[in-house]
Amino acid sequence: VEKFRRDLTDAAVLDATKSAMKYSYLMSLETALGVCFSLRPVVTFTGGIESIEDYFRTLSSVTPEDVRTAARQFLVENGRTTITLLPSAEVK
Repeated sequence: VEKFRRDLTDAAVLDATKSAMKYSYLMSLETALGVCFSLRPVVTFTGGIESIEDYFRTLSSVTPEDVRTAARQFLVENGRTTITLLPSAEVK
């Protein structure tokens, strides 16, 4: 987390990540069931599929500076929650 807050993300890694996100979504549309599961939430919340194009247009415009700015804004100590999981009393 600290690295994202401090340094710029490697542009090639960011581009590969954006590409993987885009093409994995497109691959989810290969079957009728995939189309249903991929588009249903979008249509439910927006009433259409136009927002998908907006999402990918926005995603393609993300820069390493944007990643660092978001990390500095959202990945902060005062917003962190730490949870410790312990085994139940029955487990020995």
